[in-house]
Amino acid sequence: MGFHDFLINFEPENTLDWSQEAIDTETVILDEEDWGQLKKKIQKNRDEAEVLVYLGGKNKLNRKAVEDPRIDILLHPENFRKDSGLNHVLARKAAENNVAIGLDFSKLYSSKRRDLVMADWRKNIELCNKYNTPYLITTNAAEKEDLRPPRDLAAIINVLGGDGIKAVRQNPGKILEKAEKRRENRHVRPGVEKVKE
Repeated sequence: MGFHDFLINFEPENTLDWSQEAIDTETVILDEEDWGQLKKKIQKNRDEAEVLVYLGGKNKLNRKAVEDPRIDILLHPENFRKDSGLNHVLARKAAENNVAIGLDFSKLYSSKRRDLVMADWRKNIELCNKYNTPYLITTNAAEKEDLRPPRDLAAIINVLGGDGIKAVRQNPGKILEKAEKRRENRHVRPGVEKVKE
């Protein structure tokens, strides 16, 4: 198994192969339009949240989010924008700070212009591949009907030029590993950790 989705917003009886560990992970979504407020929310929630997600939007805040290693995921950076929300600068900064770019499947089935959503994803995956930026896909499921099997989502990523296994297993798995290290209080600060004797 080992398929991970942090944004399944209910406790399904049948997880369709998603790991229960990821579903049970304490995920906090930040949705702020002002850097000062976002910074306060990051400081307030970082210690309690196992996974910290910024709901993207404005280019300035997307950049601030990917420059902050306390953020785990920048989710759909294209929010309220006419472009994909990601450029070479943001992709490079996200790679440097190990911030994953999140693709939200619920945007695909809720959009009237699925072709535009897919085009944005293709562009973002291309940038992530170029700069070795982690990316993942989430169902963002709020009920049973919204849940999709990880293999189906991996197939979508593969069709768009990405690596589906990285998007549903490897990159989310690395975020879980970071969360585990935080739980064990091994992190002193980003990039520095205590080693057990």
